[in-house]
Amino acid sequence: MIKLKRPDLNDAEGCELLQRADAARDKLLDGFKKRESPDVKADIYKAFKPYLFRMTRRKCAYCEIAIVRQPGDVEHYRPKGRVVEVIDAGMTPIRIMYPHDWGEHDHLGYFWLAYEWTNLLISCTDCNRRRKHEDGEFGGKADLFPVDGFRAYLPENLADERPLLIDPSYDDPEEHLTFRPDGFIEAKTKMGMWTLKLLKLNEESLVRERATAYRFAWNSIVDFIANAGKGDAEACSEYRQAVNEIWECQRSFSAFGRLALAAVKLNYERQGVPICLPLNAVE
Repeated sequence: MIKLKRPDLNDAEGCELLQRADAARDKLLDGFKKRESPDVKADIYKAFKPYLFRMTRRKCAYCEIAIVRQPGDVEHYRPKGRVVEVIDAGMTPIRIMYPHDWGEHDHLGYFWLAYEWTNLLISCTDCNRRRKHEDGEFGGKADLFPVDGFRAYLPENLADERPLLIDPSYDDPEEHLTFRPDGFIEAKTKMGMWTLKLLKLNEESLVRERATAYRFAWNSIVDFIANAGKGDAEACSEYRQAVNEIWECQRSFSAFGRLALAAVKLNYERQGVPICLPLNAVE
């Protein structure tokens, strides 16, 4: 997981989409005040998908796996339709005391954020949908959204909520997680712990793939340096491209690839050999 930079949607199509989303949000809030159940339209939030793919370089915002052989899910960081908690093996809706004559009711989800650009991410199936994995344990976010204490249920009290799931477009994952060369992720904070648990980010297959990404990055930059030392520009061009793609977070599991590149860079600099990333072409 890496820190993502959420772009401003300032092109004509993006501005029109934001206006459409704002109007749809206002309609949901007006309907709520009339005790109408929120009717979220998927076509509106799914229209943000191209922008979300661009933001993540077509990778899952959570686990960083490349989204190639699956369409990718438009994931709502705060669930749009309901909020549940895990009790034993099942999921039970959270109950809320609502105003506007709703009374006690299942949490309706953060419906007013259903079309909110800053609440949307792109996700792989395993991170977004709750299912039993090969080890027999459940993983995936679905309608789960852990918080520390108070849970928001209307726009006016959202600022009082403290999420326990990392939002990589807002939070810096490195403040909550430690990435190890063997592909394992350790939690530094309570938010990190909940994120690892909810998304099952230390599943064996993911750990193996991340360890492979670390080794590939390490070997790529070492091979580039070796060939650059010989002055063989043609031989090291492939390694340079790989290193730069990893450094610029274009490849899967770039958090681990960048970790390897930084380690090699430090090793060489301790020997008096400066390394500048991204790499320049060898002339």
